[in-house]
Amino acid sequence: ALPISDDLHFKEYILSYVEPSDPLNPNIIVKNDFPVIGGELGEFPTEGLNGGVILKLEAKDILGNVSTTEKNIVIDNTGPHVSINSPEPFSILSGMIDINGTVYDDNIDKITVEYKNNDDLEYTMLNELYDNFENQNVGSIDTTLFEDNVFNIKITASDEIGNISYKITDVNFDNYSPIISINSPVENGIYTRDISING
Repeated sequence: ALPISDDLHFKEYILSYVEPSDPLNPNIIVKNDFPVIGGELGEFPTEGLNGGVILKLEAKDILGNVSTTEKNIVIDNTGPHVSINSPEPFSILSGMIDINGTVYDDNIDKITVEYKNNDDLEYTMLNELYDNFENQNVGSIDTTLFEDNVFNIKITASDEIGNISYKITDVNFDNYSPIISINSPVENGIYTRDISING
């Protein structure tokens, strides 16, 4: 907390913030008529705020003396932007596929690229990154190593504040041709009437 001196003639303090785009209109966080030394001055509700703000503290005594101080801080209530550009949702894929995505945040911390069979509970890590990227290939999967099924591709990003965002795309791996057979009629059979064909 910003300290307020133990002035014997203390009157009040005002804790406020201003946004750089509107520096002449302070928003009061708390106004109190008791001194605080080394304790909490007030709770700053930051919901709906993002970006830089200036915290301002002003203290007055009954004689009209005023002390002020301020600190620049950054409010970050928004998770990183995450998108999976390819493959397209519900694509039918075979062979080697590339995962292309975009992640950005002013305070990016960590990004993971994972995949899993839709029937599984746990994801498998494919890649881990620590910087923003745009329309970048961030991993490849050889779909021939898996049974045909729906698979989930997931990109998760966290920022330094702890905000987390993710995107999941469901795709179909399909590398196997249909299994077919004609069970009857028999090979080289001779028939004179309508034939029932079973397979």
